[in-house]
Amino acid sequence: MAEHNATWFKKLGIVSGTFIVLYLLFWGILHISFLFDYSAFQDEIIRICVDEDIVETKHALFIERAPRSADFVHGQALQFDAKIHDKAVVFVVVPLIGRYGRQLSLFMIEKNSSVRFCGLLNTSDARKDYHYYGISSATIAYYQHKITGAYTNKGML
Repeated sequence: MAEHNATWFKKLGIVSGTFIVLYLLFWGILHISFLFDYSAFQDEIIRICVDEDIVETKHALFIERAPRSADFVHGQALQFDAKIHDKAVVFVVVPLIGRYGRQLSLFMIEKNSSVRFCGLLNTSDARKDYHYYGISSATIAYYQHKITGAYTNKGML
């Protein structure tokens, strides 16, 4: 009887270990590929900045480096350091929950200025504003306040 239990526990351990290893492998691949594929984010940031008249041409905006995690939203936000006409700015990409699921939004932070909402990334129709996707003005204001508080503590604002 004890031998039967021992083999059963060995088989259970092997199967459980296999599932845990596969889960960690897929989780790691997903997160690593997300961090290395930031060129699409940079292209979207440039598109939104040109569409919203933040910059005149795409050549006026220079995104300096790969994104890093912004620590004010559970590690889900990305921060891009950039320069517009030699003026340092920070772009923050924050996921917001709307009517059609998670939408990535773009906020811009300028030194000694307020936080500006620029628009939504990866939308299929750029002419539609955030209200169409079920994101309220109160949600935008909440995240502007949250970003302002986080970057004031860091000395950015």
